[in-house]
Amino acid sequence: MRPLLHTINIKGNEGKQTLALISTASFTIVGGVLIYFGIYFLGGAVLFGGGYGFFAIKKTTYQAKSLVQLDVKGLNINMPNMEVSLLWNEIDYCCLGSIVGINQILVFVKKPDEILNNLNLSKTKKKLYAESIRDLGTFIFFPTNILDIKTEELVELIEDYRKAKTNND
Repeated sequence: MRPLLHTINIKGNEGKQTLALISTASFTIVGGVLIYFGIYFLGGAVLFGGGYGFFAIKKTTYQAKSLVQLDVKGLNINMPNMEVSLLWNEIDYCCLGSIVGINQILVFVKKPDEILNNLNLSKTKKKLYAESIRDLGTFIFFPTNILDIKTEELVELIEDYRKAKTNND
């Protein structure tokens, strides 16, 4: 086990990112082929989804800062679809969940609406995240399939840090 309350930086796993890049590039190509054969709506959706996935994963490949950071102050998430810094006293708990068949870490905070309003996001993203709060109880979740750590280990680390910090305050 790593020393408690020291800064831990979790970066992306290059092998997992390469596999994800190949998969999303394949979707983009399939979307283009579907459009070529006249299946416009499905082809456009697959092309757009694959292109966005490729862009998001490519963005993390060259990211200098860590994707997830735990330290004495709190939890910093720097994923392409979720950038938020949380203090330990703002977090209720975190757990492993599955959203659309993809393992995700869900972070439940004490005042999700307030934290959401303080983020610099577009109106559309805020509206989508507000729906997540209503449906899931949180808008802070991120996939772990490209991280260089096992999902269960990361959940355990986050919970250990949160408990240690809130018990010391």
